[in-house]
Formats: sequence, C-alpha cells, structure tokens
Amino acid sequence: MPPRALYAPTDQDVMTKDASTILTEALQLPAKQRRKLIEELIASLDDNQDTLEAWLDVAQERAAAIDRGEASTVPWSVARQQIFGHQ
Repeated sequence: MPPRALYAPTDQDVMTKDASTILTEALQLPAKQRRKLIEELIASLDDNQDTLEAWLDVAQERAAAIDRGEASTVPWSVARQQIFGHQ
C-alpha cells in the first residue's frame, strides 16, 4: 500500500457493516483462533500455494512476535485512524 499521504481510499476499501461486525467479533477471539481464521481467509483469496504459504509465514511470525512480547497490537479503531486519517 502506498504511504498514507498518497493513498486515497476507494469504495472497495470501505468495509460493509457486515464485514465490520465480523471484524469486531473476530478481534475478540483468542490468538490461536484468529490465526486459524487468517489462514482460512487467505486461502479463500488466492489459489497460488506459494503466495498462501508466504502470507501464512508472515502471519505466524507476527503472531509469534506478539506472543513473545516483541510486538504489540493496537485496536482497529486506532489503526484505521492512523491508516486512513478518519473513522
């Protein structure tokens, strides 16, 4: 994704109410269940096994870094504000 200053969200970037509700509920799941959900969502997007494995590696490493205390998370509302500059 381009730097925020160069990025103008499109209609495709806006989550529907249903998607937003699902995200809110998913973020309440334990980390292990969120990892599995990520795996399934990525698998549904891409038939390319190499791409899928690369994304799973990234997701697993990020989750492991959080588990080790080397990284932290922020609420979606904060991340959305930082990315898009609005809610």
